[in-house]
Amino acid sequence: MSGCRLDAELIAAVRSGHVSEVASLLEAGASANARDDQGRTILGWGCYHGRFECVQLLLQCRADVDNANTSGNTALLICADSGHPDCLQLLIGASAAINRTDTNGAPEHVWRCMRIGSTLLHFLWCRLHSTDRR
Repeated sequence: MSGCRLDAELIAAVRSGHVSEVASLLEAGASANARDDQGRTILGWGCYHGRFECVQLLLQCRADVDNANTSGNTALLICADSGHPDCLQLLIGASAAINRTDTNGAPEHVWRCMRIGSTLLHFLWCRLHSTDRR
């Protein structure tokens, strides 16, 4: 099976949350950094749908945690918009860049994470202001 076909099947499996199929496709050579035909990243799709186990597998297979889609949104920002704190914590644990700013210089993650909850927002704030930030 060709790489493009494997990647397309992987995207569909992640969107549907079929963890065993995701694992099989990754083992068969599908890319953890695949994009759909509109430039959206597979990691972004997993975060958008809150597919915790799929996101975990993608990260284990070296998905680029800071790879932005064609709109400039990373998986972290997509996840924050979609309201999936468990996936968000996975991304932060994988050293996702949390210090991106919008066009006005304001931290993007702060506004987007407000809907997730104050505990996670506090966690992000502490990470952003730590000495080991990215």
